[in-house]
Amino acid sequence: MCQALAWTTILLKVENVIKLLVRLRLYYLLHITVYCRRLRTCISCLK
Repeated sequence: MCQALAWTTILLKVENVIKLLVRLRLYYLLHITVYCRRLRTCISCLK
Protein backbone atom coordinates (compact mmCIF):
# COMPACT_ATOMS: atom_id res chain seq x y z
CA MET A 1 0.00 0.00 0.00
CA CYS A 2 2.75 2.38 0.99
CA GLN A 3 4.65 1.67 -2.22
CA ALA A 4 1.57 2.30 -4.33
CA LEU A 5 1.14 5.66 -2.62
CA ALA A 6 4.76 6.54 -3.29
CA TRP A 7 4.35 5.64 -6.97
CA THR A 8 1.23 7.77 -7.18
CA THR A 9 3.02 10.81 -5.76
CA ILE A 10 5.98 10.26 -8.12
CA LEU A 11 3.66 9.99 -11.11
CA LEU A 12 1.81 13.13 -10.06
CA LYS A 13 5.11 15.00 -9.76
CA VAL A 14 6.16 13.79 -13.20
CA GLU A 15 2.81 14.85 -14.63
CA ASN A 16 3.19 18.33 -13.13
CA VAL A 17 6.69 18.65 -14.58
CA ILE A 18 5.43 17.60 -18.02
CA LYS A 19 2.58 20.11 -17.83
CA LEU A 20 5.05 22.83 -16.88
CA LEU A 21 7.35 21.93 -19.76
CA VAL A 22 4.48 21.95 -22.25
CA ARG A 23 3.37 25.34 -20.98
CA LEU A 24 6.91 26.69 -21.23
CA ARG A 25 7.29 25.32 -24.75
CA LEU A 26 4.04 26.96 -25.85
CA TYR A 27 5.14 30.21 -24.23
CA TYR A 28 8.50 30.12 -25.98
CA LEU A 29 6.95 29.22 -29.34
CA LEU A 30 4.63 32.19 -29.02
CA HIS A 31 7.53 34.51 -28.23
CA ILE A 32 9.67 33.11 -31.05
CA THR A 33 6.91 33.61 -33.62
CA VAL A 34 6.33 37.19 -32.42
CA TYR A 35 10.07 37.85 -32.51
CA CYS A 36 10.37 36.40 -36.02
CA ARG A 37 7.53 38.58 -37.25
CA ARG A 38 9.16 41.67 -35.78
CA LEU A 39 12.47 40.69 -37.30
CA ARG A 40 10.85 40.17 -40.69
CA THR A 41 9.13 43.56 -40.56
CA CYS A 42 12.43 45.19 -39.55
CA ILE A 43 14.23 43.53 -42.46
CA SER A 44 11.52 44.57 -44.91
CA CYS A 45 11.74 48.13 -43.57
CA LEU A 46 15.52 48.22 -44.06
CA LYS A 47 15.31 47.11 -47.67
